[in-house]
Amino acid sequence: MTSAGPPRSETWETPLPAAAIERALARVRSELELMNATLLPRLETLGAFQGGPGGPAYRAEASRLGEHLARGGAAKLPDSVLAPGTLPFTGWERNGRLQWGAEWFVGVDPCAKALTDFGFPRREGVSPPRFIAELPEAHGVDFLELKARLLAHPSDGRLCNPLCFLAPLLGNFAPAEALALLAPSSWPHVPEKPLHHVLNNALLHAAVGMANSHFERLPELLALPVARGGYTDLIPRQVLAVLRTKVAALSGA
Repeated sequence: MTSAGPPRSETWETPLPAAAIERALARVRSELELMNATLLPRLETLGAFQGGPGGPAYRAEASRLGEHLARGGAAKLPDSVLAPGTLPFTGWERNGRLQWGAEWFVGVDPCAKALTDFGFPRREGVSPPRFIAELPEAHGVDFLELKARLLAHPSDGRLCNPLCFLAPLLGNFAPAEALALLAPSSWPHVPEKPLHHVLNNALLHAAVGMANSHFERLPELLALPVARGGYTDLIPRQVLAVLRTKVAALSGA
């Protein structure tokens, strides 16, 4: 699966009040601390850094992002070889908490098509950031129902793409459903070997969605039996890209 493509301009759905920015800054600082203290050590035990930049490089980058926030930001976030640039995103407040929609690794359009394939209508002409921001309200997506439809999907070769396209939706909006969906025990009718590969792939995409608005649930995701696999090495880079997007957005907020 390819990345979402070159960055587009960042947008806020509405101007953010100072209190919302301060709350968001505090959350991102705690997320950077969680990245260094918990996620990167766990990813090391999962073999995520074999053949590429190691955990210390990611810890150094997370620390630099924290320093950038502590200095009050700058005109431009310094480039990083680990996660170049930032992602297209939209941000909005819901129930007093800033929600993020940094575009997912698979892109938003395949996710929208997958939702349509699973019977959830999408209004025509809705831009990808707006599509993210309006889930689930405007698009009528019930994530419990979405999980049920995925679990009922044929377990042959047609399972991988729907899971990978819809996992970031669940990670971003319904982390408990994402965790349940990616548990091997939810799929007793699927042979273990192909199932592990498919769920490990979907876990990567769920991690990117979860890094947006439920970063604190990532340790639970990485504790799943399918967290170790052929796609695990992509997780730190993608999660770091979401963090860089948040830092860049808040630095200019």
